[in-house]
Amino acid sequence: MKIVIRSDIFAQIKPKKLIELRELADSPDKHSYYQFNNNVSNGYEYDFDCKESVLYAAKVLRFTNMEVFMFLDKAIKIVENTEQYTEYLLNDTFGEQKFIINPPGTVRFYSQDLICFYNGKSWRKLDKPVIHI
Repeated sequence: MKIVIRSDIFAQIKPKKLIELRELADSPDKHSYYQFNNNVSNGYEYDFDCKESVLYAAKVLRFTNMEVFMFLDKAIKIVENTEQYTEYLLNDTFGEQKFIINPPGTVRFYSQDLICFYNGKSWRKLDKPVIHI
């Protein structure tokens, strides 16, 4: 069996989840694993080209509620002073409710070590935030 990272298989957290994640990070459940919404129950599939089972890394992510909050918080802090994020917030608050697939600050988890965020123009790699105890 192989563990595979694919660009079209990921878990995604949008900026609107920040408040919910902050509550989880401040609760006694902060060290519990975050429940990503994955549409494949076990993450296993059979690869007919390789004739073996593959496990998609994004289907077995293991991040705590606190870690997911810190990733999203870090991404939002990076983009919060950009024109794209300001425009997104203004449209979301006062303007027409546009359907935006990926607002600036959206975080995608492809594997335990490959995490990216959207800055309004492109996807950038997000390094793990430093946790101060």
